[in-house]
Amino acid sequence: GAVYAEDTFLINQSGSHLDFTKNHSDIAGGAIYAKKLEVHNSNGNINFSGNTSESYYYGDGGAVYAESIDYYRNSGDLTFTGNRAAFNGGAIYASTVELRENTGDIVFQNNTAGKKAGAIHASTVNLSSNEGNISFIGNTQKEGGAIYATNQVIISANKDVTFQGNTTAIYMDVSEGNYTNGGDLKLSAGEGGR
Repeated sequence: GAVYAEDTFLINQSGSHLDFTKNHSDIAGGAIYAKKLEVHNSNGNINFSGNTSESYYYGDGGAVYAESIDYYRNSGDLTFTGNRAAFNGGAIYASTVELRENTGDIVFQNNTAGKKAGAIHASTVNLSSNEGNISFIGNTQKEGGAIYATNQVIISANKDVTFQGNTTAIYMDVSEGNYTNGGDLKLSAGEGGR
């Protein structure tokens, strides 16, 4: 991949546009492999396009592989388009994914996983209080959904959230892993109210 961080990869207060395009990893994280990925208070667009994570034995996180992802209070757009993982998480593979309080749009489009989760594979996914639109469009996988979670998915107080043309929208697999909440899916209306 393009970036390998043994601990935290932090993008903070960046005004630059970042493009991660056509990077490849034989193990995990086609563009970024990090223990933690944190993007805070930035106004530049971030684009992950055409990244791959695949080999005969491995291949999780077509674009990003991390234990935790925190994308918080950003005004630029975040897009994952046409990324592929041989196994799980066409765009993202992580334990925890938090996309919160952002004003830019967030788009997962045409990402593919050979096994589970066309867009996001995680234990916990939190999409909360985002003022920009969130879209999951045309993500495909063999099993699971655009979002594949083993513990909890929270979609709360966002503007508009769209699932369109995915193999499945959200798949909760509470039989996998250790979970404390019994596998929760929480949806609540935001400004868009749809």
